[in-house]
Amino acid sequence: SSVIAAVFKLEGVEGIQFRENNTSATAVIDGVTLVAHSSWLCVDGGVTSEIVPLYYNNRWGTEFNGAVSYAYTDPVSGQQKDVLIDRATEVPVKCEIDVRVSQSQNAIADVTQAILDYANGLVEGEDGFSLGLDASPFEVASAVNSQLLGVFVKKCQLGLVGGALSTDTIINAIYEKPTIVQGEITVNIIT
Repeated sequence: SSVIAAVFKLEGVEGIQFRENNTSATAVIDGVTLVAHSSWLCVDGGVTSEIVPLYYNNRWGTEFNGAVSYAYTDPVSGQQKDVLIDRATEVPVKCEIDVRVSQSQNAIADVTQAILDYANGLVEGEDGFSLGLDASPFEVASAVNSQLLGVFVKKCQLGLVGGALSTDTIINAIYEKPTIVQGEITVNIIT
């Protein structure tokens, strides 16, 4: 859509989810409630005052959905409209990873950094932990293996912070973004 194309060009925008309801009734679309003749935009990153004009001028429909309200004045008509958007809901996760190491001086630090780089979208060809995407232990393990020669992942588990670890994928809603910090990564060296 033109909304996605316009907003993605903004500095700092890392992820976008966009849905439209072109019916005359309220509808739940991909888990998000949209009023009749409306659109919904969820953005990870960027500056609200830069996002709203692009959204307003490129959307379909007349109504908006979301928790963040921004007063926007249409430059042509002079009319003021409260434009609603949503911001990414962060889902803090933790990781425990078991690795066998054949050649690495700083295996724990290297594996931790590889996981952070993957999660933050710094590994070429990988989305990492992104808005609306699930968090997969398999993908984390694969990213570590692809970045570090001589480090072999034996087991990788993820879990919500405060919850249990599992090899199962963490399923996220389209408005959720998994996040991880260094203190939530445990690297076990297996001999």
